[in-house]
Amino acid sequence: MSNAIARTGQEAAGPAHSGPCIDQVQDHGIIDCAACGYRHVLPLPEADEEIAGAANASFAPPAGEDLAWMALGDGDRLALLEGTLRRPRREGGFRLLDVGAGGGHFARAARERGFLVTAVEPSREAAGHARGFGLNVLEAPFSAETARGLGRFEAVHMMNVLEHVPNPRELLALAYDLLLPGGAICVGVRNDYNAFQLAAARLQELPHWWVTPPRRLNFLDFSSLARLLVRSGFSLGERFTSFPMELFLLFGERHMARAAWTRAPHRKRKVLDLALEAAHEAPVRRAFYNALAEAGLGHDAILFAVKPHSGGE
Repeated sequence: MSNAIARTGQEAAGPAHSGPCIDQVQDHGIIDCAACGYRHVLPLPEADEEIAGAANASFAPPAGEDLAWMALGDGDRLALLEGTLRRPRREGGFRLLDVGAGGGHFARAARERGFLVTAVEPSREAAGHARGFGLNVLEAPFSAETARGLGRFEAVHMMNVLEHVPNPRELLALAYDLLLPGGAICVGVRNDYNAFQLAAARLQELPHWWVTPPRRLNFLDFSSLARLLVRSGFSLGERFTSFPMELFLLFGERHMARAAWTRAPHRKRKVLDLALEAAHEAPVRRAFYNALAEAGLGHDAILFAVKPHSGGE
């Protein structure tokens, strides 16, 4: 891939964005941006374009067979989030903000665990589905305007959000401001350009299927997400991930399309997770994903961090 600076995109998005162009999809260049500290598309869309796209995104409830498997991941993240908190439990329960709540499954799991949950979701269909669980849902993008009326929280959850916004650091700054000192955040993104992905693409001579602008604008991994959190003022905690779907390609199964995978490999990863749970080996499953995360591998890069105490609150 060329090491030339992506000058066309740089001019379109502003002089702060510069770095080697590492990928090209149609009219979109992907640069490893020196200023931002992560890979992103150029030119970036205007904020109002991104908000309109998020609000109009289609939503389909997960298939019934996915629900038990999803609950495992929700429970893992909630347990790690609780372990990251550095505040005493308040009467009535910790307050949690779920940014990009989707259909509300994580928010419902958090409520059942004793959290007082507020959800933010721009998609009308997804927000409606979440309200069907009796959740408190603000149907809007997460922004400075919507954040003003939300109050303060002990915990923030933000899964598969930062890939889709023009300015991820802005959203992390908003979350930081809403958190009480000692409060914890869980941020999850797709773990892009990881070693398994690159090896599978190279060996099977496949295009980089994970590069799908304009639906996804930023391509983060454990290292770049950690840098973003630290730059936003957080102290880092645990790492976690999910089963690396790219392994199926390395096994010789050409199931990957450019943006998705077929159901068969997805069922296999569910079988593994649910089998370990049924065998009462949940700690083994969690240790496996923690070890992958520590190696920078896995389908998702999920990081936990805390807002340090400054002495005032």
